[in-house]
Order: sequence, then C-alpha cells, then structure tokens
Amino acid sequence: MKKRYLSFLSFVLIGSLLTGEAACVRAVEDEFLYGPVEDEIILEEMADMSELYMETEEDESETFEEEHLPGEIAVEEVSVMETLAELVAVDIQEKPLNEAIVDYALQFVGKPYKPNGNSLIEGTDVGGFIQLVFGNFGMKLPRSPADQCKGPSDELIAQGYTQGIKINPRFCQPGDIIFNGGYPLLEPINEGDSGVELSAAFAGIYIGNGEIVYVAANYGPYPSGGIKVSDYEQLLGSSGIRCVRYWDIGKSTICTEHAVVTKPGKKPTCISAGTTARSYCNVCGMVISDERMLFKTGNHIWNTEYTVDQPATMTETGVKSIHCRVCNMVKVDSEEEIPKIVSHKFGKWKIIQEPTVDSASVEMRKCQDCGFEETRTGEVATPILRLNADKIVLKVKQKSSALKILEMAKGDKVASWRSSNENIFKVSSKGTITAGKKTGKATLTITLKSGFKKKITVYVRKDDVETTKLTGLKKKYTLKKGSRMTLQPVCYPITSQEKITYTSSDKAVATVSSKGVVRAKKAGTAKITVKSGTAKYTVTIAVPKTKTTKITGVKTKLSLKKGKSYRLKTKLYPSNSDEAITYTSSNKKVAEVDKNGKIKALKRGKSTITVKSGKVTVKCRVTVK
Repeated sequence: MKKRYLSFLSFVLIGSLLTGEAACVRAVEDEFLYGPVEDEIILEEMADMSELYMETEEDESETFEEEHLPGEIAVEEVSVMETLAELVAVDIQEKPLNEAIVDYALQFVGKPYKPNGNSLIEGTDVGGFIQLVFGNFGMKLPRSPADQCKGPSDELIAQGYTQGIKINPRFCQPGDIIFNGGYPLLEPINEGDSGVELSAAFAGIYIGNGEIVYVAANYGPYPSGGIKVSDYEQLLGSSGIRCVRYWDIGKSTICTEHAVVTKPGKKPTCISAGTTARSYCNVCGMVISDERMLFKTGNHIWNTEYTVDQPATMTETGVKSIHCRVCNMVKVDSEEEIPKIVSHKFGKWKIIQEPTVDSASVEMRKCQDCGFEETRTGEVATPILRLNADKIVLKVKQKSSALKILEMAKGDKVASWRSSNENIFKVSSKGTITAGKKTGKATLTITLKSGFKKKITVYVRKDDVETTKLTGLKKKYTLKKGSRMTLQPVCYPITSQEKITYTSSDKAVATVSSKGVVRAKKAGTAKITVKSGTAKYTVTIAVPKTKTTKITGVKTKLSLKKGKSYRLKTKLYPSNSDEAITYTSSNKKVAEVDKNGKIKALKRGKSTITVKSGKVTVKCRVTVK
C-alpha cells in the first residue's frame, strides 16, 4: 500500500476537486498558490510535482517516517477522488466548519506580521490572514478588509468570491469576521444622496468569549506584533463594529422569517455626517438593511435674526450678521454696521456689594443696547440693635443671661456693656446681668462698634419674678402621625423664675415631654396646656389620618388546586396607615377570602380578589384547577 503525506494547504485542492473544479497547485519558495485551470489534472502529474511534498514508498508494509509540516494529512491512495472525498467527510464530521476555522487560525498565533505577505508561517498582514485562513477551507475572499466587509456584494460575487452574510455584532458566532475602522472622507454633497457603505481597515476572526485572532500591524516581535488573540472591545471599542459570516454557506443559522428590528438613522448637517436607518433580525442577527453613511450636506440653516458680533459704543460702530444656527458660520454679505450709540439706555441699579457699618454699598446698572456697565457707591449700613426685651426685672442677687440680641447691622458688633449703678446690678462682657443686694432701678447701656447705643432699664426687687404672660406659641399645629416638634414658649418677663410645665389632654393622640417635645401618636385632636405660674396658654395639636398611598405583597395572578388555601402577604405604604384593608371576591363559589386575606379554592373556575385600603386598590386573579 502506498502512503502519502499531503500538506494541509493541499486540502484546498481537495475542496476544489470535490466541487467539480480543476485546480493547479505549485510551490514558490515553500509557499502554496492555487487557482482554477482549464486542463484536467491527473494523478501522475500530481505525483511528479515535488512541491506537493509527496513521498512514495513501493513497499506497502513500510511506514514513511519523514517529518512533515504541522497540519499535514496522511492518506492511503485507493483512488484520488475516493481518498480525497473520505478525508473531507471525516474532517467535516469531526467538527463544525466554523469551529474548524477557529482551530486552524489559532495554530498560527505568534507568527510574524509582514506587509503584503502570503504565508501564515513566514508572515502576512491583516487582510491576508483572513484570506489565507478561509482559503484553506475552499472559500475565496478578497484581500482587503474593506472588500471583505462588503459581505453579500454583487460585484464581488460576480468575480467568483464567496458570498458572506452581514450579522449584527450582538449575534456574532465563532468563525465570523469582526471589522472596524476605515470610514470614508466626508465631503459635502447634495442633500438627499443615499450615502456610502461603511468601509473597514481592520479585520479579525471571532473565536468566542469576546476574543478575536488577528494580525497586529507592528514590526515588533510577538506579542507586540504578529498574529495574536485579544478582547475585541478592549482593542477596538464598542462603536463602529461590523460582522460578516462566510462559513454558513447553506444559511443554516439564518431565520426563514425574520423578526425585524429597525434602528433610526441620524440626519446629516452642515458640519457632521449622518447615517441611514439600519434593520436586523432580532432572532438570528442577520442584517436586513445595513447602515450607510450620509455625507455632511454643506447646506447651512440660517437664523432669521441678526447676531451682534461687535456691540456699538458711544465712540465706535458695531457689527451684526446672520449666522448658521448649527455651525455659527457667518452668511456671506450679511454683515451690517450698527451705528454709534448716542445715549445709553440703562436699566435699574442693582446692588452688587452689600453695605456694612464700615463700607458703603456698590451698585451697578447696564445699558440695554450696548452692554456698557456703570457703577456707583451707595451708603453705609444704618446701625441697629434689636433685643428680646425692652426692660429687665430681677430679684435681689438674681443672675440672668436671658437678654439676647436679635439683630445688628452687617459688620457691627457689641463694643461694651455698662451699668449706670453697680450697687443695683452688674453686667459682664458677655451680657450676663447680676442683681445687687439693694432694690431700685438702673440703666443698662449697650454700645456697638459703630458707636450706636441702646439703653434699657433694669429693675431689682425683693419679691420673686413671676410670669405674667406666655408668648411665642401658635394656637394650632398639625403633625403627621409618628412625627414630633418642640414648643418654644417665651415667658414675660424674660427673667421669670417660675418653671414651664406641659400637659396633654389625650396622650393616645399626642404626648408632650417636660421639655416641650410633642409626639403625634394617632389620628385625632389633643390640647397641650403650657403653664408658668398663673400664666397659661393652650395649643391644639391636630393629627390627621395617615392615608394609604400604595399596596404591595399581592400577586397579580394565582393558581390553586381545589381545596387548597393561600394567604395574601399584603403590606401598606406607609406602614402606619390608618386606613383599614378589605378583601372581596368576585366569585365566592370559586374562591372565597376572609378578612385576613386568606384565599380558599372551592371549585374550578376563575375569581378576582380585590384588596382595598382607602382609595388604593389592587387585584389578584385566581384560577382554581
């Protein structure tokens, strides 16, 4: 039996013979080229071609031991066509074609980059790699990625190239070709043109898991250059990616009826290109209508009103013109002169710097025609001092810091506190007043940095200072259930020595602490009595009902077998809602529901359970089997 070792590239010859095409195979410096010929090739001629790396041994029992190239196949010569047909059948049965393409391409990872090279061993370029790999499986592809990306192009099919299928990249499968880059130059053309097909400058074979095998156009050694594997989104980004499938000749991965999805395009403008709409099948990913690039129109959209390019002043003329609303270009011959301003048309004065007791305010106004700004200096702030009391009453030896400053002009501060008679009272630098042992009255003088002075009378007596009235409160407050507030009553006089107490008329509705903190408990009304000595003040606390805004935990559909039960897990929002939950059944013979939301299936049929709280309603459709 004769045994022969065929190089793997001879497999191209096998594919050609099986499809009824005659082929010529020759070697040029150990590289294989092939192409169609008119003459029939016979076995004797093939055996005579040393470039095929065939070696023959006459002794059938002896095994040929010469080392052969990776990917070579050993075959027994029964007949040329029978042997080759068996080899092809075995190879196809072992693996799907797209996976075989991937496995074959991965054998050459690490091989060098070579511009215009035609060898997967010695080196090739981006398009050559794709062409050689697919050519190994009997598929004829053009050399450049720009042509490979065209897929089902009538022009390329007419030249004998294999027909491809454009695929949405989301549906990419191993063996598909990924393309990117190579957009055409965008020169203005007439509006309404159909545009141009997107080109490509890069191509790689998808191997799965987001990775491609490709040629890196870099003269450096692997892994910086040469044939390598990378994540294609990290390499190329996620935009501008296209995909073409050549291996599915019979279109077994393509739907017979497509579920078409259409993505809208973008109109071109005077400065930017647009795109046509694109559509694809949402099941198999086949591109039905590919996106085409629309050149920028070159047609400007002019504003109807003039734009002031240079405002006029009282000394110089200005310029105005018509602009494109898209790119802001000035329309030719649209410039007009703006006459000099005879007088400004000012708006109102506005304060741009607030006055203090030390510095005056600064005001500005602007001309509505030319934008000219004018400023002026105002006046300093008027000194003011407002206190929380107009007199102070103290018991002998009483100490109080109840006197507070409520308002002063910006930039001012207290310079001094002075007593007219320290036998009656003394005052600290912080404003704390201490009554002496003697009764009587004296004057407290407060002097500010600005020089402004305020005087109030301080009375000292032997008796306790009692509260005569309470202020600082409103008649009614409304609180949501669960919220709280603090009452802040003010005793008069402010130096009163009597404590403030608080009581609630209904603690179930609202409670109040010894410090005046009111907490709303439930819907209703409660009265809080604030008391200090003989003075008292009543505050009404209203707690409205908390209404349901949402119901959750109720299934929209429920299936139960006859005799089974299910409890609805109803939840109200807010959780402290005062509105009760009710349950009703539309067909009590099929399914009934109790007040706790427990559904019981009675007989076959359908019933709707309605859950309601206030104005909020949800429904559960129950099917009893």
